[in-house]
Amino acid sequence: MVCKDCGAEFTEGQKQCPFCGAHNFAENYKEHKETVDGYRRKEYLWKSLPEKLARKGVFLAACVIVGILVLGLLGVGIAHVVGKLKADADYKQVLADADRLEELYQQGDYPAVADAYEKLDDRYDVRLKKYNLVYTLDMYYGFATQDFEGSLQHVRDYQDPLYLHSQQYWFRILQECDSCEELGYRFDEEDLVAYYRAEADHYLKEELHLSDEDVALWSEKYAEVDSPEKREVFEEEMAQYMVDVYLESLQ
Repeated sequence: MVCKDCGAEFTEGQKQCPFCGAHNFAENYKEHKETVDGYRRKEYLWKSLPEKLARKGVFLAACVIVGILVLGLLGVGIAHVVGKLKADADYKQVLADADRLEELYQQGDYPAVADAYEKLDDRYDVRLKKYNLVYTLDMYYGFATQDFEGSLQHVRDYQDPLYLHSQQYWFRILQECDSCEELGYRFDEEDLVAYYRAEADHYLKEELHLSDEDVALWSEKYAEVDSPEKREVFEEEMAQYMVDVYLESLQ
């Protein structure tokens, strides 16, 4: 390469003439251009970075949304399958429970029906409604007969009507029986009603010595009870009347 200032020859690629020190313009321009181009490339990369990141962000967001939708659909599908399996299992259990209760019911073992029904964990189905009636009647029966002989002994000793307040449950039983009869025995519960009517008659008439007219009268009075206050008055008047009749029967 020839220096433009002194005419001396020197190797191409040197930045200046080794003889006179003049700058090699072509080499300096080339170096400068590479530097500028390098800066431009970096500037372009920095400017295009947000766009690339934005594109990646949109792609990632779309993937997340699709993933959520897929998981949601899977969750709904699984919930539906689990719900159907549980419903089928519950239905089969209800049928099994109904069969077991009906077997006891046909045997006339109403206390066993009530005990089995109580263990159903408050599960309810229309097919079990008949046995709910058995449970209710048996519960009233239990309240009325609890320590019955002890209550009569207290009445004999202290003439206190408080000990006969629980006898109101016989009238609840009779009211339930009347309701079944009025509705036409929807569950074929004639035998059930006859059983608890007989128990009520035994305790009210044979043990407490009430007459048929007495039972009919107090049944009518109980039917008029429609508030806690009236129930309290009914219990007090009924118990006092029973005490008077019972003590009179002992004379």
